[in-house]
Amino acid sequence: MCPADLVFPYVLFVNSALCITLIRKQRGLLLFFGKHSFLRFLICFVGDVFYFGRKYARCPFGIGHNWIYWRNISSKFRTMRVFSHLRLLILLTVALNTLDHKLQQRGQLNLTKFQEDLRFCPQCFESQKVACGNLMENLIANTNHKPILEHLFALLPQRSCKRNNQLYGLKGQEGETNTHQILAKYFANSKEHLEWKLQVGELKQLFLDAERLDGMQFWPLANIEDFVKLLMEYHRNLSPLAIWLYLLVNVQPLLMPWLFSWQFPVPQTHGICGFTIYQEYAGQDLYHFQNQPFLLRLKIAKHLLEACLKFSHGIARYRFYITDLTADNVVYSIHQDRLSFVDLDTLFVVDARGAKYKSSTHRHEYIECPGCFAYSPEDIAAHNKSDLNIYSACQFLSEDLYRDKTKGFLYAMPTESLVQKYPELWRTLQRCVDCPRESCADRFAVAQQLLGEFEKVLSDNANKI
Repeated sequence: MCPADLVFPYVLFVNSALCITLIRKQRGLLLFFGKHSFLRFLICFVGDVFYFGRKYARCPFGIGHNWIYWRNISSKFRTMRVFSHLRLLILLTVALNTLDHKLQQRGQLNLTKFQEDLRFCPQCFESQKVACGNLMENLIANTNHKPILEHLFALLPQRSCKRNNQLYGLKGQEGETNTHQILAKYFANSKEHLEWKLQVGELKQLFLDAERLDGMQFWPLANIEDFVKLLMEYHRNLSPLAIWLYLLVNVQPLLMPWLFSWQFPVPQTHGICGFTIYQEYAGQDLYHFQNQPFLLRLKIAKHLLEACLKFSHGIARYRFYITDLTADNVVYSIHQDRLSFVDLDTLFVVDARGAKYKSSTHRHEYIECPGCFAYSPEDIAAHNKSDLNIYSACQFLSEDLYRDKTKGFLYAMPTESLVQKYPELWRTLQRCVDCPRESCADRFAVAQQLLGEFEKVLSDNANKI
């Protein structure tokens, strides 16, 4: 046995401990202190494994060619190893120090953003000052919800991402962390709004003139004033100027609390501060569940189809159509058995009172558009309601936007026995997507049949979920 095998673990441990000690003494240079001492030790330890492990790949205390091999390694190559080890250590040190600094400054960052929004439009956000001040005092940085590597990746620039989210805990009445987690979302990263004139007439005209490829669409535009009045009745603390500003920048601070009050599948809103909305953390996105057991995915599919039906029926005369149903826009909580839509900025809102065919249902048919979701706003708005949401849900469960059936949410099939036992489930799902006229007179009826198939499979296999 190589003598180094006996010494090597102790050398690693002592060297890692010394590594941390030396780094902590250099806090004037690296400011390397905070909550991640164990992780720093682990990084030093792993770094030592790479360094010493390669160094002792051939036992330096052995005999024969092993010893000769080690002696023949050039001093230049050994020096390169040392510098590689130090570079890795310094890089991770700086990254972790930055992480500590970021976590400590989150609350200040949110306050700064709110102050910027307040300076931009005092008459829009003045009424939020007291509530937002109280909310921010009760937020605490939450670092336990995801692995540390995700925190490190979060330090990378986010300019290309439309979301800027941070997770917090919520203090209880006695200063203890509540069981609820709060997600802060900032919606005004583009800064386009800084160029607008802050007048109701100007903002309204911008909304009416905009080609709404992004953001909320409303049909018919002639009825938008009625919808604004409805939102103002709910958001009594907001001025008309603030309402129109949110409609242009991002409608979610207006829609999410209102929809939640009507028991729609969206997260609960705990506060709105300028262009930041604070919502409950409602679960993991559906990407996380794509490789989970089939019966769990089937339960999620049932919730998804029920949610899409609820949006289709809407509130009073308003129908809501989801134009961006993707795995990252929908989340699910296993503990609560609850599905939520977390991104509704591109919601298509239709005032059915202006429909040409008031007693008929629009039937969506596939429009050739590989990789995108195409629909006809004029055709949808001309009918009392549309089956667009049902089509979106069934397509998501069955295939992707390129019509690749290996990418559907339910693609990873169950055991062969389940497939043979419930053949109608797969036939009904496909009929929901294609909806051929000879066997699909009404996609809403097919959706109800599909829900029945889901319920049957889940009920028969309840002990396996």
